[in-house]
Amino acid sequence: MCSQWNLFRNLKPYNAHISIANGDTIEAAGIGEIVINVKNTNGHESPITLREVLYVPGLGPNNLVSVCCIQLAGAAIHFAGSGRNEVNILANRDEITVARLLHNSYVLSAEIAPHEWGKTNAPTANQAQHSKHCGTLTQ
Repeated sequence: MCSQWNLFRNLKPYNAHISIANGDTIEAAGIGEIVINVKNTNGHESPITLREVLYVPGLGPNNLVSVCCIQLAGAAIHFAGSGRNEVNILANRDEITVARLLHNSYVLSAEIAPHEWGKTNAPTANQAQHSKHCGTLTQ
């Protein structure tokens, strides 16, 4: 989920109600893709496409990625990590990136990749239903 509309490519209108941790409900207004560049512990940079990301204007300044959806996309999460306050994200047993513990949340350092405007991929009905719960990650 992301609250910054300008980070999206292929943003399409989409409506959903999302229950958040404090019991409140916030509204999703769109769905699309965000491409980010991440680094692993060796400094190798890779572009990652987050697909079926919900545009949620009321989310606030931070964006959220679901661990469940990362796993459903075929990646693995290793919470022991290379350090005790790190989480490694792996695809095909290769580390893609690492998130570090900060104030009780794992924070993924990433840069937004340049947009490729003009591409459109409308979500299928199954994708739209799945994305009510989470975004997905592909490499």
